[in-house]
Amino acid sequence: FITNGFAREENHNVQEKILQVQASLNENINSLSRVTIDWAEWDDTYDYVQDRNQRFEEINLVDATFDILQINLICFLDMEGRAVYTRLRDNDNNRDLPLTAEILQYTGRNSPLITEAETGIGAEGIIHTDYAPMIVVSHPILTSNGDGPMMGTLIFGKYLDKAGIQHLSNTARTAITGFYTIDDLLPAAKQEIVDQIRADGDICLLYTSPS
Repeated sequence: FITNGFAREENHNVQEKILQVQASLNENINSLSRVTIDWAEWDDTYDYVQDRNQRFEEINLVDATFDILQINLICFLDMEGRAVYTRLRDNDNNRDLPLTAEILQYTGRNSPLITEAETGIGAEGIIHTDYAPMIVVSHPILTSNGDGPMMGTLIFGKYLDKAGIQHLSNTARTAITGFYTIDDLLPAAKQEIVDQIRADGDICLLYTSPS
């Protein structure tokens, strides 16, 4: 994490605010992870990825589910990495969104989010999309008892849009005015700072205090 405004503050204040934002972001990821596990380790889900029954979709994969869970992406993948169901939703405007190339690369056979049968371990983090950065969590699809064999991967995603960033700001008690992933095209002045610290680890956020 780096910041323009923080550079003018004392180092301990910088570290404190960085930790606040990290904690807030981790809280968001952990919350999404809990919901994803609840759905992935469920007999109904386990059966659905095998028989593709429409009843499951009609009951569970409705607009209200996205609103209640506060998520924007639901994707079920079978053991071959084939999409059983993928839906991207704009809850604020009550509409579905097109599955762009950037979304599809995370919801198909070559997705880095696919759970490998050998490890049974999912993934979590932040991805770049055409609409906004998105928190994503994946988990192996198992029975309600957490037993296998694994039948695929469930992926849930939640946008860090304007409202999401505001929530992070409120939780971290720090003004976050911008959000960039490492692959974004940054302004030249900020890119120079990013290049200097990139060797220390991945850059998830770049935020600036109002001048």
